[in-house]
Amino acid sequence: MEENLNTAEEFASSESFIAYHLKSDEAAVTYWEKWISLHPEKIDEVLTAERILDMLHVRLPQDELEAERKRLSDFINKTPEQPVLLEQMPAERLLTRYKVMQIAAVLIMMVSASVIYFPPMKLLTSQQPDLEWTSYTSPVARRSTIHLSDGTAVTLNSGSRLTYPKSFKSDNRVVKLSGQAFFDVKHDSAHPFIVTTGKVKTHVLGTAFTVSNYTAEPDISVALLRGSVKVITSSNHPDSLLLKPGEKMIFSNASGNMSKAEFDAATETGWKDGLVAFKEADFKTIANTFFRNYGLKLITKEPSKKLSYTGSYKNDDPLRIIRVICFSLNMTYTVNGKTILLSPIND
Repeated sequence: MEENLNTAEEFASSESFIAYHLKSDEAAVTYWEKWISLHPEKIDEVLTAERILDMLHVRLPQDELEAERKRLSDFINKTPEQPVLLEQMPAERLLTRYKVMQIAAVLIMMVSASVIYFPPMKLLTSQQPDLEWTSYTSPVARRSTIHLSDGTAVTLNSGSRLTYPKSFKSDNRVVKLSGQAFFDVKHDSAHPFIVTTGKVKTHVLGTAFTVSNYTAEPDISVALLRGSVKVITSSNHPDSLLLKPGEKMIFSNASGNMSKAEFDAATETGWKDGLVAFKEADFKTIANTFFRNYGLKLITKEPSKKLSYTGSYKNDDPLRIIRVICFSLNMTYTVNGKTILLSPIND
């Protein structure tokens, strides 16, 4: 598949990446989840590409849809006021023009097909046709809080995106999440609050809970702090679970199965208050946390070696945390810009 993509536009115009984003091709999903986990430095471009694709999910009114399609088509077919003969144009400019036209053509096809090939957002917009949708992405190494029109507060973790109506006008209050967020939902028994993320929907009335669905992670999770929620899957094995406070739902993207477990509140929700907490965490979990919280890339000389680390820190210097982790695991580290290499102490 395409391993040499660099910009958000290139990702958004890749057929395999689109299939991954739509979850319409298991091979593409497997490939890109692994690729993203191995290339955390590309997370900004990946998230921007997904945002581009998500914007195309939202169905425009027919007149606006036709206007946008015509505008893109006119852009591609427009004759320059001062034509340049192909043989006089440098090869680099030819390639650039071809790439722009290729991406624009793909986007036209995607806009034209959005009503057919984006069923999750189609469902949202068909049920709520008068809503004006917007989205916000929390930058890497930053947390952001959004206050929705109904009084619900949503805290987004680093690199997470929330798509939501500017104003709720229907029976259900529906939002879409990619990444991790803490929801403090305003109680309204007449208008259930629904969070859609991947193949999981979380239905609530008024409660506090977290949802985690990072693309590089194998599972989707919902952890309940107070109130009650009903979690429903739309996988090959549709199922539902009722959670009570202190319980966590874990949905496996690989198997399509969901399970229930207890959770550690500090580990699950501490991030929203600046707390970095690990409980028997392996290296991948530690590395992903450092990239999201601090924009630092952690690598190790022994990626296959199993590690297990437990500890918590609040608003602490990331290098001090690394020193404590290395001391606990009998390792040392070297820093090169924003990359930190961890090595066994006897190397």
